[in-house]
Amino acid sequence: MIPILLVFACSDQKLGTFNSPPSAQILSHNDGEAVFEDSSFTIIGAISDPNHNTNQLLATWMIENQPQCSNVSPNEDGQVSCDLTLIASDSKVQLQVEDPVGAIGTAQIELRVIQTQAPVAEIIEPLSTRNYYSDRLILFEARIEDAESDVTDLTSYWESSLDGVLSLDTTPDSSGLISSYGYLSEGEHAISLMVEDESGKTTKESRVISVGPPNSPPLCEITTPEETSMEGDVFLFEGNTSDPDIPSHQLQISWHSDLDGLLGNNPPTSNGEIILSSSTLTPGTHIITLIVEDELGESCSDLVVHHRTSLNTAPQLSAVTLSPTTVYSDTIVTCTPTASDPDGDALDYTYNWSNLSSGVSIGSNASLSLSAALVSPFDQIECTVIASDTYGDSDSMSVSTSIQNSNPEIDTLSITPPNPQVGDTVICNANISDIDQDTLSSQYEWRNGSNGSYLGNTDTLTLQQGQITRGELLTCTLTVEDLYGGIETESVSQTIDNSKPEINSVSISPSTIQTESEIIASAISTDLDGDSISYDYTWYVNSTVVQNSSSNTLSDTSLFVRGDEITVEVVPFDTQEWGTSYVHGPVTVENTPPQTPTISIDPQEPITEFDDLQCIVDVESVDADGDSVSYTIEWEKNGVAFTGSLTSTDLTDDTVTYDQTLNNETWTCTVTPDDGYEVGNDTSDSVTTIACADYRDLNSPHTYGTLTDNRNNKTYRTIQVGNDTWMADNLNYGNMITSGNYAAQNGSIEKHCLDDNPALCDEFGGFYGRGEAFNWVNHTQAEGTRGICPSGWHIPTYTEFETLFSYVSANSELIDICEPGGIATDLVGFSAKLAGFQSWGSFSGTETNAAFWTSTWSHADYSYNIKLSNDHASPITSIETGANPWANTFSIRCVMD
Repeated sequence: MIPILLVFACSDQKLGTFNSPPSAQILSHNDGEAVFEDSSFTIIGAISDPNHNTNQLLATWMIENQPQCSNVSPNEDGQVSCDLTLIASDSKVQLQVEDPVGAIGTAQIELRVIQTQAPVAEIIEPLSTRNYYSDRLILFEARIEDAESDVTDLTSYWESSLDGVLSLDTTPDSSGLISSYGYLSEGEHAISLMVEDESGKTTKESRVISVGPPNSPPLCEITTPEETSMEGDVFLFEGNTSDPDIPSHQLQISWHSDLDGLLGNNPPTSNGEIILSSSTLTPGTHIITLIVEDELGESCSDLVVHHRTSLNTAPQLSAVTLSPTTVYSDTIVTCTPTASDPDGDALDYTYNWSNLSSGVSIGSNASLSLSAALVSPFDQIECTVIASDTYGDSDSMSVSTSIQNSNPEIDTLSITPPNPQVGDTVICNANISDIDQDTLSSQYEWRNGSNGSYLGNTDTLTLQQGQITRGELLTCTLTVEDLYGGIETESVSQTIDNSKPEINSVSISPSTIQTESEIIASAISTDLDGDSISYDYTWYVNSTVVQNSSSNTLSDTSLFVRGDEITVEVVPFDTQEWGTSYVHGPVTVENTPPQTPTISIDPQEPITEFDDLQCIVDVESVDADGDSVSYTIEWEKNGVAFTGSLTSTDLTDDTVTYDQTLNNETWTCTVTPDDGYEVGNDTSDSVTTIACADYRDLNSPHTYGTLTDNRNNKTYRTIQVGNDTWMADNLNYGNMITSGNYAAQNGSIEKHCLDDNPALCDEFGGFYGRGEAFNWVNHTQAEGTRGICPSGWHIPTYTEFETLFSYVSANSELIDICEPGGIATDLVGFSAKLAGFQSWGSFSGTETNAAFWTSTWSHADYSYNIKLSNDHASPITSIETGANPWANTFSIRCVMD
């Protein structure tokens, strides 16, 4: 089978698509919404299309399918609008939209049409029956209302057929009343009020009025006046009047008398005639006035004089009295007449008051208010009364009296201050017056109201201590006298109040406050009542209260530090009340210098050219402010500042080296502490350098002394150790023989000197053989022998050396501190010299050993000897029992018997 090849050709023709119709929506109104009949409103809708742009659509608004707004193009938001007006039979409103291909979309709502009535208007003014003038404001007033609308939603205006629309305010009040004034031109006007409601319905009310030319006042005159008449007769006045604007009978007429008032107001006749007739006019001269007014109050007038006469009997005054009977310059005095009239006429009284003493008229009423400006004491015043009837007849009578003097008055009297105290300056305050306004003199008297004592006589008084005291009465008496001898006296008293204690000054000590200062406040005060005064003290540190009590001492130094400000407030109390506080301060807490340290010079017994001198701070300075303390060290030699070189061991410049010292110099070390703010008190220690030969430990518990050998007057140092007294120098007695020779028993004591130098015997003593030492006593029997010792002394035994050794722990403690090597301490003061010894004519051990004979036999040909060395060995090892025959020479230390 041959396959069928299907070929599809492409072309530019597009397949057809389904067109969706456009849509419409009414936005501004909803179904059932009410609108007014015949009232225009704007309706708004929106149109759209899924297949076309909005600007390609056209809309049509319809009422009951009848187009109202056709081919309306939407705005950029797709909205369309139309102004519609519905009638009572309308209800359906449609919005129809059409796209470019003819598809249509529709939206519809039904509105509820409310039928409306025209507003109602009632013109109140102007009136057709009233006269109006072109130069006078005319009232335009009406009441408007509407069944559907509030009166504030109505619009209205006035219109004239001649002047057009009038510029009048037609804003109604809450009741619908509109009221305004305006002018109209001369002529006949059809006045209309136009009112329109929200639905556009209108009402028109009209009326016709006449506006005349500018108003002219009326004309009038009295034509037939009567000049006189008799009391009881009928009198007649005639006149006429006219007005160019209104008929005469519309004018208002009134007749008046200046004596009797309104006489009549009969209207004029139609031709303007006016008549007044009456018989009640009172006797007297009358001014009769005719007044005519038109409806606008414009008027005219005319007048005549008329005399009314009568037959009359004059009145009679029978008495005039004054009350009160006693009169002062401030009295209201009344003049009372007693009178009668035979005709029974009403009487009128006139009064004239005179000051007879000054000749001045002072009043014209029945009652007269006297004052010092009108009268003075003892003036005579007179009242004259004239009684007149209505016909002018009269009678007169006078009465007089004398003005009495009025005593002065003390209106107020007080003492200020109201609660006086001793020490106050008090014032007796007075307000005084005199009805007669006389010049017054015042006399004051102060007394102690409790004991009656006199205190002063002026209006002021300074209350002195001792005159009056707390609780007593202070009385001021004031006496006031006028020029005529009138006197007034009054007193006032005040109880003397407690005088508060007053602090004159407060001081604190110490004047300079430091961190560890105990601060004491001292107050000086006075109390004018002499009361004893106690105080309350409030202490402030930097404005904060740290202590409040009766104690004047701030002893807790932990409450403040350097730089704080101390203030004390002191309030005095005098057993009655507290006085005014007194504040002292602030006072700044100053730096506390460091305390003086404890120092010493080490050693306390320096050896010349042997010991360095070190100034040591044994107890550091304490600084109350917690500051770090440094020290400045200065040296003096023999009272003069030392300017040589110093070295620093522990502190700067604390050491003088041994090579700068000589024998018997006084060295002083002065140490000054410094806390970085200020220096404290310095302190010093002094030592005196000692030659080695003169050294003695000042702290030794042993007793030092001297021994003089009578044989050659040589003096030796001695020391008591325990119960034994030893020579502290080597024995140096006898004649020197040279090395290689040996002492012989020849009656002469012989010795060897180191290096055969006699001067060295003076320093180290002599060296003796055993025979010579024991003075040739057999060594086996020499225990405790005197030998060659001075009288009262003997060669020490082995046991005595053991006792000496019991006081030390090493043999170096017995060696002279000045010996070579610098290790000896000589704690006892034995001062052994490292002179060495001689064996078979040769010296050895110099600078390392010291050797001494004992008188104790050891064995065979040997006696015990003691050897001390600079090796700190134990003393027991220093006892030598070996080769010590007669040919060896040793040093000798004698012991007191």
